[in-house]
Amino acid sequence: MTAPSPDCPPEADLLRWVQGDRPSSTNSFQSHLDTCDSCRRVIVELLQATDAPAAKLPDHATRIGRFIVLELLGAGAMGEVFSAYDPQLDRRVALKLVHLKRTQDAEAQGRLLREARAGAALAHPNVVTVFDAGFHQGELFIAMEQVDGGSLSAWLREKPRAWREVVAAFAQAGLGLAAAHHAGWIHRDLKPANILMTRSGRAMISDFGLASAPRQLAAPQGTSPDSAQLVVTHEGALVGSPAYMAPELRDGSLATAQSDQFSFCVSLHEGLFGVRPFEGDDVATLFANAAAGKLKEPPGRSGVPDGLLAIVRRGLQADPSKRFPSIDALLAELARFPSRRAQQKSALAAVAVVALLGLGGWQLRARQGERCADDPQALSGVWDEATKLEVKAAFEKANPVLAPTAFAGISSHLDGLMSRWVEARRDNCEATSVRGEQSVALLDLRTQCLHRRREEARTLTQLFKHADDAMVARAITAAGGLSDVDACSIARVETSTLPPPAEPAARARYDALSTQLAEAKALMLAGRLKDAEARFAELEEPVTELGHPGLRLEVLRGLGTSQQTLEHYADAEKSLKQALHLALAAPPGVMGAEAALTLVRVLGELNRTDEALEFEQITRALLQRLPPQPAIEVMLNVAVAGLTGPGSLDEAAKEGLVEKALVRAREMGPGGREYEATALNELGNLQYRHGDFRGARQRYEGVAAIVRELFGADHPKLGIALYNNAGTLRQLGDYAAAHAVLDEAEAIWTRNSGPEAPMIAAILGAQGITYLDEEKLVEAEKFTRRSLDLRLKVAGPQSRSAIVGWSQLYDVLVARGALTEAEKAAASCLAVSEKLQNADGTSLCLEALGTVTLRQGDAARAVPMLERAQKAWEEMKTDPRHAAGPKFMLAQALWRSKGDRKRAIELAKSARTAFTEPEGFDARQRKAIDEWLAAPK
Repeated sequence: MTAPSPDCPPEADLLRWVQGDRPSSTNSFQSHLDTCDSCRRVIVELLQATDAPAAKLPDHATRIGRFIVLELLGAGAMGEVFSAYDPQLDRRVALKLVHLKRTQDAEAQGRLLREARAGAALAHPNVVTVFDAGFHQGELFIAMEQVDGGSLSAWLREKPRAWREVVAAFAQAGLGLAAAHHAGWIHRDLKPANILMTRSGRAMISDFGLASAPRQLAAPQGTSPDSAQLVVTHEGALVGSPAYMAPELRDGSLATAQSDQFSFCVSLHEGLFGVRPFEGDDVATLFANAAAGKLKEPPGRSGVPDGLLAIVRRGLQADPSKRFPSIDALLAELARFPSRRAQQKSALAAVAVVALLGLGGWQLRARQGERCADDPQALSGVWDEATKLEVKAAFEKANPVLAPTAFAGISSHLDGLMSRWVEARRDNCEATSVRGEQSVALLDLRTQCLHRRREEARTLTQLFKHADDAMVARAITAAGGLSDVDACSIARVETSTLPPPAEPAARARYDALSTQLAEAKALMLAGRLKDAEARFAELEEPVTELGHPGLRLEVLRGLGTSQQTLEHYADAEKSLKQALHLALAAPPGVMGAEAALTLVRVLGELNRTDEALEFEQITRALLQRLPPQPAIEVMLNVAVAGLTGPGSLDEAAKEGLVEKALVRAREMGPGGREYEATALNELGNLQYRHGDFRGARQRYEGVAAIVRELFGADHPKLGIALYNNAGTLRQLGDYAAAHAVLDEAEAIWTRNSGPEAPMIAAILGAQGITYLDEEKLVEAEKFTRRSLDLRLKVAGPQSRSAIVGWSQLYDVLVARGALTEAEKAAASCLAVSEKLQNADGTSLCLEALGTVTLRQGDAARAVPMLERAQKAWEEMKTDPRHAAGPKFMLAQALWRSKGDRKRAIELAKSARTAFTEPEGFDARQRKAIDEWLAAPK
């Protein structure tokens, strides 16, 4: 035993204190007990030796269970609350003693028992912790955390509070309420009197005396609630405080998270403005006004922003479906106030150290080997039955053709993803609370990781609820792009995740920004690229100010990827290089490799092949620091194989890379089928470019088969595969088959996206070129003009699509002999290409302009144009046939202008060697060159 200090009272005084003879200096005596282990141990021994009743307390109240009663804190009709000491865990507690003998109300007893169970199931800093519960001489006792600052209602009355202080306090309380909801509990009596405050300013939810148990949350519609669930008793008295209750509860409906949200917003309104939002001197009037949405104008706004009032009023909507989807969503909106960053940090500082658990929504306490329980509400509003029904209905309305396949596809993927999420969530809890193999810091990181993946999925499914036909078309790919939970494993998080800020206010901001980042990612997956780009751009400044490199890396990578997809290549290059620099300084993670891979694509589009290949090497180096990343490996090989221009690989090396990608994709199993299609398509492109049209056709047909398997027979991706295949059929001279395939592709795209989709323009152009090869010039001009008109309308006059449209029309006009119109088309093509600095387009359009000039009889003027075109094609090191075209035209121009005729013959022979295929376009070009060489003119 620890020796008593000189300041300790004599044991005789301690005995008298145990027997109830309390000294006049009770406060100082108790303060001494709070800090003196020796005296507390003496008291425990004395209590164990005597059952002497305490004076001024009930006969049995010296000890209640294992707890030592210290003093009475308060009393009411149903019992008392005492300050007590827990000798087992050496801490002071609040002990609620409920006189069950004084009431035969079984309903009240049930509610109080549920309070104990609700509080004991939650371990959250913004919920008053319940340590124990039981019976003592026929009366219920509940031992709970003793909170030293009084209630929130008293705190609000204490002095005038700035609206920022009020929001901060309620934000803390909201985190506790969110934790309860995610653990499956509904409070049912939330009001300022049931929110306690510590002296340090922390708000804590208490009094779960009306809480609904988790099993009650799943009660089907139309069931009769039992006596413990009724909102109105047999005497007509409301259970709970009517002024704070949601209107849907007036008829005995089951309480929900949405009704708790309503009570929260009534309380917040009262805290901000000093009055509750609905008038009514009796219950009937109060409920009628709430049901009708008759909000009174708050007096004395005290600078409360309109946006904040709008948030409160949304939570007060009579229709629960018009409120926020969850208390988490409401808190995310509150986190945006106040707007000045320093004040915002101050407002959230008190809860920042535990905001993660509030966002994550749970942390269950494991006792005596008890395993962490699954939370039936954890995926509420993410991918529960109600969400599935809403998404299915939205799909059927937006795109009846694709809806069945699309919904089946996303259901399969999301069911699996959410199942893995639940398993990962349980494992995270057990790793710390049961197995003891994981630190609290790692628990924190994994919880945040899982929270982000849930919010990303939640945002995507909410977008699915309002899907248009385009979103239905990309739904399977979008769902497949959701971040998997594998990244939240102990090994992955421990080695590749930077911890969040330790400073409380910064941590709160980090958590809020993380949720917004998940929303931006979901927008990108759903195809809302402009919205995603804007959201990522909005996040760039606050994450930079926060100074957390991991979060900034994610924002920059998302911003760069959305910019690349929107063809904002210069912006994408800047964003992605910044992301990569951050990644190189951080622990090894997949985002650095993804940023480097996207840079390969961006630089390839900018025809900076040498630089693209440098970033290929960086990507491969980053991949060596990571566990296997087959998807990135596949896409990297495909991207490098698609590079053209100086420094690009030869055709054999490209084909080897894509073959490796194909093998890697097949090793991925069912999850690699879409990657397999991507690799097959690129292999077909390579074979097409070097004239192996039969091989290309086989590859494209393989792509079509996989697309049918994954997405069904009406998916736009099938239309793209058919479009590619039509090109091989045209080259092989099977024009009827090419037209039929293009008709099928157009029908698919029209059914899905209407007659003005960009892909329709490409299909129309392909029809026109096919008719041109057949020498059906009237039909060819009709389709190429329709294609150009649609390209200009959809993509705009200054677009790559416009370059293609002008060049296709040019080819038809030349064949028809309309040389003046053809020259205008070629000039328009060149102007757009030069403005966009598009090297491919510039070479193509220079060749066209030189050719039509030659055909107009001005060979001397044509020579410099064709020289430039031929040189540009050769510098880009693309398909040799690209440079062969202007070579042959340059040969004719040199001959006619009486220039270097020897060189002209050499150029024509060189051009002929580029056309190797025995059929189609190659055969026709060889024949034309042979005829010219036989009689140059």
